[in-house]
Amino acid sequence: SQMQRWNTNFTVLFHSAEKARDVLQQIQEFAAATPFEMQDLVGAAERLASYGVAAEDMLETLRRLGDLSLGDSQKLNELAITYGQVMMKGRADAMDLREFANRGAGVSQELQRMGVVGVASADQVREAIRRMTSEGGSHFEATARAAQDFEGKLSTLRDNWNIAKMSLGQGLNPALERMVDLLNGGIEGASPLLSVFRTIGSVS
Repeated sequence: SQMQRWNTNFTVLFHSAEKARDVLQQIQEFAAATPFEMQDLVGAAERLASYGVAAEDMLETLRRLGDLSLGDSQKLNELAITYGQVMMKGRADAMDLREFANRGAGVSQELQRMGVVGVASADQVREAIRRMTSEGGSHFEATARAAQDFEGKLSTLRDNWNIAKMSLGQGLNPALERMVDLLNGGIEGASPLLSVFRTIGSVS
């Protein structure tokens, strides 16, 4: 199932099945309460993990980037790439800050308010984003507000339905896998007979 594939991907990225399960559970709960759909959050998390964001920091990072994106899934994934690159390099140059700005996140202005001019360290960028998405900041609880409009509620409903279907599929998977194995075994057992029918068909 899709959930199993995501779990496998996170297990590889975090080198831990336990961390993979924890992150996936956190993302599932976050998706159920926000306009973001599960697949968008998982995609952003996979990008962040590939840039070195730890499993323990994943939910908070997604939440803050989600607020920066104002609840927009496309912007969230684009911000995840920019943020991940900054964390990996250990600094943010003018191009990185411009990419944040192009996604509606004025990180450079917040850095200036912090007294940072020019190239900023990764820690300074992280702190600027923390300030922007904490109480009193420009993007505080922006995702929660987006979840209250019609599109946000519709997206949350749709994602809750998809999560329910995936959860049901997980419960059925062992039985379905056994059924597939039995069918495959039956087809393999019937292969000689199928060959005879093919031969007869070609002769006729």
